[in-house]
Amino acid sequence: MDPLNEVPSSAYAEGTCFRSRDRIGDFPQSEPPIAPGQTLLLALQKLIIPLVQETLPDSKDRQYDMPLGHEAEDLLSALQRYITSIIKCRSESKSVNETTLTVDLKDKSSQVAPSRKKAGQGGNANKTSTVHGSPTQDLRNDTHELLAMAMVELQARVFNDMPIRLLRTEKQGTKICISLLDRAAIYSYLVPQLKDRFLLWKEKWQRSSTKNLIPQSQMHLIRSEWISDVAKYAILSHTWLRSTPGEVTYDDWQKGNFDLKHPPYEKVVNFCRVAEDHHSISLGWMDTICIDKSSSSELDESIRSMYKWYQKAKVCITYLAETSTISDMAADTWFTRGWTLQELLAPQRIKFYARNWRPLTQINALNDKFYSEIQLKIQKATTITPSDLSSPSSASMSRKMQWAAERKVTRGEDIAYSLMGIFNVSISIAYGEGSEAAFVRLVKKILNNSKSESLDIFNWAGPYKTNASALIPSNPQAYLLRDEQLKLPTTLREPLLLTHLGLRVSVLLLSSIPATLSTRLFTPIGDYYASVNLLKYSPHFKYPTPTVHNVLDVRTDLFTQLDLVRHRCLSFAILNCDGDEYGNIFVPTQCLAIGLLHTGHVPGAATTLESKSKVLTQKPVVFQLKKKTQNPARNPNQHETIPKIELARHGMQFLQMYL
Repeated sequence: MDPLNEVPSSAYAEGTCFRSRDRIGDFPQSEPPIAPGQTLLLALQKLIIPLVQETLPDSKDRQYDMPLGHEAEDLLSALQRYITSIIKCRSESKSVNETTLTVDLKDKSSQVAPSRKKAGQGGNANKTSTVHGSPTQDLRNDTHELLAMAMVELQARVFNDMPIRLLRTEKQGTKICISLLDRAAIYSYLVPQLKDRFLLWKEKWQRSSTKNLIPQSQMHLIRSEWISDVAKYAILSHTWLRSTPGEVTYDDWQKGNFDLKHPPYEKVVNFCRVAEDHHSISLGWMDTICIDKSSSSELDESIRSMYKWYQKAKVCITYLAETSTISDMAADTWFTRGWTLQELLAPQRIKFYARNWRPLTQINALNDKFYSEIQLKIQKATTITPSDLSSPSSASMSRKMQWAAERKVTRGEDIAYSLMGIFNVSISIAYGEGSEAAFVRLVKKILNNSKSESLDIFNWAGPYKTNASALIPSNPQAYLLRDEQLKLPTTLREPLLLTHLGLRVSVLLLSSIPATLSTRLFTPIGDYYASVNLLKYSPHFKYPTPTVHNVLDVRTDLFTQLDLVRHRCLSFAILNCDGDEYGNIFVPTQCLAIGLLHTGHVPGAATTLESKSKVLTQKPVVFQLKKKTQNPARNPNQHETIPKIELARHGMQFLQMYL
């Protein structure tokens, strides 16, 4: 039995404090209060010190321990007190929308395993950089400047790399208090921790034998280490509740609509509590509460940034609501949802939790992503291998599409939007455009973003509905039929361009006739030939009969246009060929092509699908272009080089088509 359900709902009214802290005083969100004040003090100090020192008498009795003079020190001290008083006054002011309720955790401690060592009690808290090399910086008078620079960098981290809002967890005895903070409030919350981290470092630095000199190259690393220690957050991956009233939303939180009789509030409490007790992290993000979906700009930013937020989280807490043990986790709905694909691939560290919020692995297992037993279950549920998990960016485009092929989304457009981070592209969010339009925009962005491996986007088969291009499918499901053995060139000389006519691509066009037209072996037109075993796609026949086509058969020249149409002859357009500025055409060993059906137009006169229609197939069309007099010493993986001026002799055409 789930221990969560054994606790009466009234218990939640006694010990959990929920707060909405979207505003801290009257500071604008874009101006965090502390760092600018500290920067002002440093700027004034740099301005005043030289002026004061120039006016000091050059006396042997000069007090080097007080080089600024009493007046300058009094001025700086007064400015510091003034800025500190303003910050304290404003940061202590409470939000007008603060809402609280309580949960006593005394009776629920059995749900969570013993907590790990808190940050600051060991581990990274006392780390410092070793001093090596040159040039060095004298820090006797610059330690405060070092802190000020770290605060500016912390501000950049919070406002550029962290989510728009985070839940903050505070333990108060047996009570837990949860607040919702915006970025300005997050920054204000982290600054004291950064100062503490600085003081720990300064104390150790002052005790070191090289306390006056630190290599300048190390300064940025030192500050980055401090920021990484304090600017950390946990992130939740889960499937949304389908029962009424559903998940707790940002609007519910702002209104204080907390109904503790329903499971959504248990999920919020347990996520924050597990992050604090198991991972020593007091900040957490969950999509249900931390996104204001009534704001289109905020929703757009959140969807575009979500992969990055999961990637930069200290830990991704993955809650499997239908799982009790590792043995049954592969059947969990979590593995079938569209958005959870990036939530599996993006995080550096994942911890899986069962339906009762107990970890599926030992609490000291740092990363379930590399836990062998879980890796096997992930592969069973998703086909994603351990190597894919460790380096998803190295997978081919068609392979990534294959991962998403059978996942489900509530809004059709999300199948495209959820793949942006996986392909490292960004497109505008336009709900209502339809899933097909969103997917075509995604593919167009992928093609425009890089010439590397872009041909692999054509490694699919089956039906397509889009009018944009015959080479772009309507959805990722077409990649279930990809050719897993196909090796394509990693670079193209020219980018692929999607226009209103279709996708502009350079192809090598080869004619063919069905092998059934003759029982004898065919004679090639020139030096090259191929035999293509074509398995046409049919929605009515699961196992259609394959047809064989003789490519570059000399009898093709004897056929009239009517013969080509009547016998359903095909031209094969090789997609993965290329040329150079010297007039050479390079043809790979494995040719990826599409079959174009003759419709009665003059061959070669038109270069769009208005004259030829694509033949739908069960598998990508892949074949080997052979040579009559093959050199036995030739590397079989080496491409074939054909001078462009000789193409006609072999019955070939190299041209640009809009497909």
